[in-house]
Amino acid sequence: MNERRHYSKAFRIEAVRLLSLGEQPASQLARELGVRRNQLNKWRDQVSAKGETAFSGLGRYYGDSALNLSYFEPAGQQLSALSP
Repeated sequence: MNERRHYSKAFRIEAVRLLSLGEQPASQLARELGVRRNQLNKWRDQVSAKGETAFSGLGRYYGDSALNLSYFEPAGQQLSALSP
């Protein structure tokens, strides 16, 4: 199985810039950069939707509601019981 590749923010932005120039077809650009064509399109969509804040994180953010805080409650209760 192939490992997931991680590309820097600078690489992604440069790829989108080259794509937007339109000097070569997206499929050719993707081959030269070593990425899939649909990945270029996803990056382009992210830049157009989020602007400079695109590619700011390293993973998915599920929001605070997705955290299972009840997992930490027993430890928190134990720590508070030890505090003066």
